Amino acid sequence: MTGQFPDTQTSTPHPPARDLSACAREPIHIPGTVQSHGALLSVGPDGRVRQASTSVEPLLGRAAAALQGVPLAEAVGGAVADWVAARAGKPGRRSRRFPRLRGQAVWVTAHDHDGLTLVELEPEPPSAPPPPTPAAVRDAVAGFALEPNLFRACQLAAEAVAALAGYDRVMVYMFHPDQTGEVVAEVRDDRAASYLGLRYPASDIPEQARRLYLACGTRQVVNTHTPASPLVPRHDPATGKPLDMGLAVLRPLSPIHLEYLTNMGVAASLTASVVVEGALWGLIACHHNSPRWVDPTIHGAVAAVSEALARVVERDSRWQHKRADAATNRAMGRLKRLLRRKDDVVEELILSRSGLAGTLRADGLALVIGDTSLATGRCPDPSWLTAFARDVAGKGPGLVQSERRARDVPGLPPTGNMAAGFLAQVLDPDLPAVLVAFADELETVVTWGGDPEKAAVWDPSRGRLSPRKSFELWRQTVRGESRPWRLEDVRLMRQVGDALASRVAADRDSLLAQVERLRQRFASSPGLRREVLDALLEGIVLVASVRDDDHMHIHSVNRLFRETFGVGDAKTLPKRLDAFLSKVGLPAELADPAYTTFPLVREVWAVDGGRRWFSMERRTVFNIRSAEGDTRLALISLHDVTPFKQAEQAMDAARRRAEDAMDRQRRFLAAASHELRTPLNAIIGFSEMMTDQVFGPLGNARYEGYAKDVLTSGRHLLSVVNDLLTLARMHGEALAPEGVRTDLTEELRQCCHLVETQVQARGLELEVVLPDQPLWLRVEPRTVRQVLLNLLSNAIKFTPAPGRVTCACGIDPGGPAYLSVADTGIGIADHDQQDVFEPFVRAGNVYTRNTEGTGLGLSIVKALVEAQGGSVQLASRYGQGTTVRAIFPTWLLAS
Repeated sequence: MTGQFPDTQTSTPHPPARDLSACAREPIHIPGTVQSHGALLSVGPDGRVRQASTSVEPLLGRAAAALQGVPLAEAVGGAVADWVAARAGKPGRRSRRFPRLRGQAVWVTAHDHDGLTLVELEPEPPSAPPPPTPAAVRDAVAGFALEPNLFRACQLAAEAVAALAGYDRVMVYMFHPDQTGEVVAEVRDDRAASYLGLRYPASDIPEQARRLYLACGTRQVVNTHTPASPLVPRHDPATGKPLDMGLAVLRPLSPIHLEYLTNMGVAASLTASVVVEGALWGLIACHHNSPRWVDPTIHGAVAAVSEALARVVERDSRWQHKRADAATNRAMGRLKRLLRRKDDVVEELILSRSGLAGTLRADGLALVIGDTSLATGRCPDPSWLTAFARDVAGKGPGLVQSERRARDVPGLPPTGNMAAGFLAQVLDPDLPAVLVAFADELETVVTWGGDPEKAAVWDPSRGRLSPRKSFELWRQTVRGESRPWRLEDVRLMRQVGDALASRVAADRDSLLAQVERLRQRFASSPGLRREVLDALLEGIVLVASVRDDDHMHIHSVNRLFRETFGVGDAKTLPKRLDAFLSKVGLPAELADPAYTTFPLVREVWAVDGGRRWFSMERRTVFNIRSAEGDTRLALISLHDVTPFKQAEQAMDAARRRAEDAMDRQRRFLAAASHELRTPLNAIIGFSEMMTDQVFGPLGNARYEGYAKDVLTSGRHLLSVVNDLLTLARMHGEALAPEGVRTDLTEELRQCCHLVETQVQARGLELEVVLPDQPLWLRVEPRTVRQVLLNLLSNAIKFTPAPGRVTCACGIDPGGPAYLSVADTGIGIADHDQQDVFEPFVRAGNVYTRNTEGTGLGLSIVKALVEAQGGSVQLASRYGQGTTVRAIFPTWLLAS
């Protein structure tokens, strides 16, 4: 999830609709298999085993087929069977540790479902993490239970789970109303890429998966790379139905979800549901880069944290509703007094700051009664308002809320960035009469974890949908939506609308007369005196009115405007605004009533400061339409943003200089490396001839030693130069060229043949493990060869004799293709493993210090594999050996 931010432009933050019904229909609750680290027994009401997983044999010493019809006590022992029988009828899953079940500690989990008892057995690994103490769990919950800030509480909850469960990454994942998800808190290793703030499509967790998360408190996946173990028989022999494993601990991932986690580089996971008032609010998701098992005690600790977080969310929700109620009651108490007036209720309600305009968080406010309208703020023209009122009234009486007006009320003329959202109270659907508040477009950027348009792709090799392969940050610009309406705004609009509806029904003519009086008063009055405008020191202001010829005419300007642009008294100003703007060098869009995309940022000449940048805004003071005509007054403001633009330009210039410097550095590195290779090849060639004594004896044994030293040093220097060339290419070119159909087995065979001489010279054994059939990938052969040769070179270099190097390739069951190189060499200490993929970093021990190398091999391997959409995994024990796996994503499979 690193790299650049690809840009897309769209009118909605939701990924385009695609047919994901196959994902939604996937029978994830009846997989017919279990995770192979444990075993499952299905027991009927008679206490006899009906089904068993094949993984039961190494645990209980009997094959799954041999257990069918056997009493549970005979299969697992009397102690386990007695415990299972004792908990019968109790809701949910129950777990208990049995320290000696066939010589090992085993956790047994049981639950009842559909007349059956599911008994699950999980052997406790010797390296299992110790369970937390009850005091540790209480302290973890107490650390955030009273936190007033919801998102701070989420972060503290993630930190608590990380401390209790020990996973590499812990995230709190919150569902939005549209069912997309967002990572709102995260704990991770500092070197890992951050997922914080990323959004994920709703299809990543389909509806049926959400239902199971709602039913199950926790969900563990121990190893995404091991195949699942099937049930025997596949269906219940008594009913012929597949076994419902919705609540089973050992229920495996669906193939699509398994591939999804593998594409993310996740080897193990633990998930806890955050359930608020019976609904799935979010998840606490734990990811680990290697297989990991935790016992049910840790499950319970994580569940306790998720339940405590749910209480915090519920408390925050109640507080939000209480605050909204209080705000609504305060505002409504004031507005009720206005609504009781007879003569000036319209003016006070719509235009006064003590009315709705000063209470709602809205950009425009309008009252439409038939063909008459009164509007203030950023509202479309009267004709548009009339058409809008007619369409909204068609939805019936009551409140209509929208944050995406173009979707919810289609067919109206575009309004630019105005009226992207609305709250409309239908007062009378027949007139129609509508009270409406508008909100401007709020352009935002949503950062997705991967391209949301590729949430799933068709995989022809499997005949099904596969999850997206890349989780590179994908930035999407959201347009056409307003900010969400506050709860108090919605409640206030509903209450005011209900009160005003009774006025419309009882005295419509009186309200229309009030609108006409307002029009006449504003049409005959200057409205705003110059002294008032001159007192506005925060911006440059001019006021213009729109006449019947639909052209804007100047009314007055303030002192700051006159000083900035050097204009004289208002009496000398041109009458037409477009002529005046042309004279002072301001954009003509300000005089176009149809232009609504504000603010407008332009560079213009100012008499008091030369070229300056201004942010320009035009807002409607009021807009009145009645049977007698229209009266509109607009206020245009200009704010000097020159310092901000200068800083922005300076940052752009600095970025370009940095990019140019990097480009020059890459070109220099590539040119210098090329220049070095020519003399190096000559030195290596001549020293080889001298070492082999092609033209006769050198005459002195010392000369032979010197020639060998020159040859060894020259080869080492050439390898350094080649690595530098590779680095230059990685930084300066595309790393993932168009792939061709390549047989991975043949490339592996050829690379092993190339290193046979080195293997024999060091006294090592080389083992090659290949699948029975060719493994075709769509990948550049040079990439595969370079990855293999780098890994083989490292393995041979750091494996003392007698040792073994094993090279293999294949396809994980249900997973991606891989190639691996394992050795029995010196290994890598735990504290060095996180650094070995960094350029020029070598693990620090005596052996590596005495071995030639640049520290570039693994970093090049990682870059090349990740450029193909894959990942690199490393497993190593100091003094025992190292295994490196290069995993290639499934979409590269050519057959």
